[in-house]
Amino acid sequence: MYLHASTRWRLLLLCATLTTFTGCVSTHRPVASPEDTEAQSFPVPMVEVSSVSSADGVPLPVEAGFYRANAGDTLVSIAKSSGRAPASAKPNPAVSVKRNPAPASAEASRFKWPVSGAVAAKFAAGRSKGVELGGRLGDPVKAAGGGRVVYSGVGVKPYGRLIVIRHDDHFVTAYGGLRKLLVGQGAVVKQGQSIAEMGADTNGNGSLKFEVRKDGKPVDPLIYLPKRQG
Repeated sequence: MYLHASTRWRLLLLCATLTTFTGCVSTHRPVASPEDTEAQSFPVPMVEVSSVSSADGVPLPVEAGFYRANAGDTLVSIAKSSGRAPASAKPNPAVSVKRNPAPASAEASRFKWPVSGAVAAKFAAGRSKGVELGGRLGDPVKAAGGGRVVYSGVGVKPYGRLIVIRHDDHFVTAYGGLRKLLVGQGAVVKQGQSIAEMGADTNGNGSLKFEVRKDGKPVDPLIYLPKRQG
């Protein structure tokens, strides 16, 4: 039976394809090289894996969109022959782990010491609301931080003469047991400004009741004061 040349060519192409999938052609596959692996994600033209020739041994033409594989071809070489270059594999960027910063030193220097005297009584949660600082009667008491004086008077008995400064929406400092008040309610003060004179404790020794409130709760003032040497 006479077959048209194009029909015969298509039958040969179909037979070659079926032969490939039925295992008549060697199924040995070389180990993929790094370049092959690299090109897996690169789009290449459809590949016809079998060399097809006419009965007289003359290679048949390849339709558009197909490529006749030759011995030694790789995906890289096929891509290059089509005028394309496989995309270079980019290593995954290093994953940066964001760590919580260490407690800022600014936390420990949020305020300055209001007096130069030593700590006579430390803060005890649930038992005291601040610390007692020693000194000499009449020593200057300075604002631990800048802010506005929200109270200056003698209306709170446990504290005697008292000054309260609001620094921001979170922090308030209080200075009690004073001998003399130097600023009035509503005054705006700077950090380190003298606001009062130190009073005395029940034994007549110079003493200052110093408190820090954070969000309305008493906290240890020493956490927010710079450490002293010695």
